[in-house]
Amino acid sequence: MKPAYTLGLIVLFLLPIFTQGQNWQSVGSGCGTNDQSEYVLALTVYHNQLIAAGKFASAGGQPAKNIAAWDGFAWHPLGSGLGSPTGYARVTSLAEYHGSLYAAGTFSSAGGIPAASIAKWDGTSWSPVGDGIPYGGINALAVFNDQLYAGGQFFDTIQDSIISGIERWNGTQWSYPQAMYCNRGNDVIHGVEGAIESLYSDGTRLYMGGNYQSYYIYHVAGTVLVFQARNLGFIDTTDLIEQPIDTVDFNGVRYGGSTDYAHVLAICDFQGKLLFSGRFDTAGSAPADDIAGYAPGRYQQVPNPTGGPVELRGPLYPYQGKLLTETLLGSGVGVSGYDGATWTLYPGSFTGTYPGIRAFCEYNGELYAGGIFSQAGQTGAINIAKWSASAGISETQSESFQMYPYPAKEAVTVHGLNPNADITVTDVVGRTILNLKADANGSKTLDLSNLRAGLYMLNGRKLVKE
Repeated sequence: MKPAYTLGLIVLFLLPIFTQGQNWQSVGSGCGTNDQSEYVLALTVYHNQLIAAGKFASAGGQPAKNIAAWDGFAWHPLGSGLGSPTGYARVTSLAEYHGSLYAAGTFSSAGGIPAASIAKWDGTSWSPVGDGIPYGGINALAVFNDQLYAGGQFFDTIQDSIISGIERWNGTQWSYPQAMYCNRGNDVIHGVEGAIESLYSDGTRLYMGGNYQSYYIYHVAGTVLVFQARNLGFIDTTDLIEQPIDTVDFNGVRYGGSTDYAHVLAICDFQGKLLFSGRFDTAGSAPADDIAGYAPGRYQQVPNPTGGPVELRGPLYPYQGKLLTETLLGSGVGVSGYDGATWTLYPGSFTGTYPGIRAFCEYNGELYAGGIFSQAGQTGAINIAKWSASAGISETQSESFQMYPYPAKEAVTVHGLNPNADITVTDVVGRTILNLKADANGSKTLDLSNLRAGLYMLNGRKLVKE
């Protein structure tokens, strides 16, 4: 068991990065009614709405089965949602692929029709994704090489082959990476032994993290090479070179000297190198405190945001030049940002029965965090909250006003300002482009048709016009 670290140690290591006028706020009445059996596990933006998914029965006080959309003003269900006749269902991952929203996890129906652990939403209705994944659950989705990959802990059969842990969908049928193998008894299985818990694509490689091992068959000039990936590996676009990320130091990611107890729960690219986090004390042959980096040729140490070896269960999310993740505090959890050298802590902790942050997403120019909590900072927030960091605006306005749609095209509607408040749009060097007033309800629709595509500021907040 890892040692516990007190809040005192953490505060010595971390310093707040934002102060006056910047804090966590609720998102309507949130997702679910409690922070014990309900939670948010995934966030994404689809059709100019923030999509939240996880395990909950309502959003904004109305029925929404495990998935819901926030339009900047209110929550809306996506049809009749995703569920199971047994009552237990949850959504773990979201991805947009070929114009549809895909949701995956552990469930057996979508919109009232059978769908095995994965379904797609076209903006109006749900449909199954082929035969889905009938045996087990999906932990992660990622789009790579124009295919949708699903990773998890599951078994399946495709054309008499046994598949474990990883499959891909090309829009019409399921298949599997050809060169990945593992042994289970006397059977040779395509995929991994164990569970894939995270997927990340940088465009040229699909990285797979989790608690697993797999053998990779690699053909070079007529010679067959066999590599073994332990908890972290990749697939490239040729589907022939599939291997651990380092073929010289391929000891994998370990904890306590063993790969059996290590987990890679999050992967991303930051400042030109691969970063990954979870539960491990060694990456390759290098010591690690549950987070590490990899640049071509070597693993690199990255400091743990708590200042000690504490498991990192949250996501890794690049945002405004920093890499965000969950940080364990003495009471609750917080959000820390990494600039490539040091971690700094956002003020305000997330608290609840078993608090945790499981997803970040930028929407409408603001940062949203989803997870399992009942309070964010000084605000009651059920399982989802947003960070308000607008400088130079009155506290009331920075907390409440919204822009929709975002990014904007021909027009943008501003809602939630003070009655008859000034609305000023400037370019990035501060020149005034528009100067209007809100109506008596604090709203205004702005005509942007004469503006070029690019970045502007509206009352001090970023406005992106496409």
